Amino acid sequence: MKTNSKTGSASRSTTTEQDRPTILGVIWGMFNRREGATQKEMVEACASSFPERDPEGMAKTVRIQCSRMPLEKGFQLAKGTIPGRGYVYRIAEAE
Repeated sequence: MKTNSKTGSASRSTTTEQDRPTILGVIWGMFNRREGATQKEMVEACASSFPERDPEGMAKTVRIQCSRMPLEKGFQLAKGTIPGRGYVYRIAEAE
């Protein structure tokens, strides 16, 4: 059991809070899907996982991570327009 340093009272963390994915984890998962994801789909997935957060802020995070995450994690993105879906991002298959 954790103790709050300010109040000295005990608090319990629920398993669901500890197992909850991060926004970056949701985006990473969307990149890893075989069919990839559009930025809109990524924002919708983040919004459903984090309804208490601002959708505009999540949209900014998704836009930034679509260019930043591949550089930081060292992978290539396969990008392209798919009719009916739009511009899709996914991890490129190794040749």
